[in-house]
Amino acid sequence: MHHRLFHFTTDTATLSVFDVGVLKHRIADSADWWCLHADQLHELNCGNAAFIDLGSDGTYSGALRFAQLSEPQLRVRLACPTGLMFLGAGEETTSEGMEPDCTRGGLLLEVPRGGVVLEVGRQPNGDLLLALIQSSERVSNQFTEPLRLK
Repeated sequence: MHHRLFHFTTDTATLSVFDVGVLKHRIADSADWWCLHADQLHELNCGNAAFIDLGSDGTYSGALRFAQLSEPQLRVRLACPTGLMFLGAGEETTSEGMEPDCTRGGLLLEVPRGGVVLEVGRQPNGDLLLALIQSSERVSNQFTEPLRLK
């Protein structure tokens, strides 16, 4: 199965996943704009970004697949207009004139433009397991609470 391994370190217990083009409107916002639940839910439900509470700070490892997971805990539709997705620490979310550069680890990867479905789960050893699947589904979500991975 085709996959990419990754690791990143977060001091906000957050995994952030988004196309680098969709949060350009947040470039001048404060570094922690995405910590506000209303802003987080707005971008999540618009399909612009997924912010996933991992439960604790630290270094996370995992695998990114390009096929559906057998038992995902979370499933999110995301827009991918530029074809360059960031997957990594919440601290690298677009803000304060900065864009993600993987200084805390993570991945910047090219994927087909359009819509994708992000699936998230944990492997038996606790590592993260993510999938990005090209999708023609409508890019929107209807979450009422921020995302949390158990």
